Amino acid sequence: MSNKKDQTASFVVRFTQQIFEDTQGQSDVQWKGKISHVQSDDEKRFTDVSEALNFMQARLADMTKSSTEHVSKDEQKGILNKSLGIWKRVSKEYPKFVMDTIKDPKAQVEHIQGQIQEGLHQVSEGISEKLELNEWQPASKSDYKNMMEMMTTLTTQVSELSKKVDTMSKKSKI
Repeated sequence: MSNKKDQTASFVVRFTQQIFEDTQGQSDVQWKGKISHVQSDDEKRFTDVSEALNFMQARLADMTKSSTEHVSKDEQKGILNKSLGIWKRVSKEYPKFVMDTIKDPKAQVEHIQGQIQEGLHQVSEGISEKLELNEWQPASKSDYKNMMEMMTTLTTQVSELSKKVDTMSKKSKI
């Protein structure tokens, strides 16, 4: 696709816990939530996490559609299917993730940290492969000295040019 364009969608999700007595006088809990799409200020209240996921999926589908307006309907449909495929997986796993987080936040934080570390490890491996960091060497003292001399020369030249521009500006005002 020649018209690549990055877009961002941000969502804020808030959960509220309500503890109450049921009809038999037993303590019960209900979770309610509100999800907001930052870019459009749209929001939805929910009691089931799948409603929040549907809200996100709809906003992301709209974004994908607007990003692919320039391609054929078949290409647009294929891209949209790929995009929605990710959300089908998320919608299956996310409710369990939320409930597990509520039950044992520490374990989920450790799990998320592990996933982040793994992702960072993969990214750093990719960067080191692409940039061939093993072949890079730190700057030597002579390199540093040369860079400092060049910066001093540039600073002097910019200062001289500024003076000339000021002089020319004063002459043009006369």
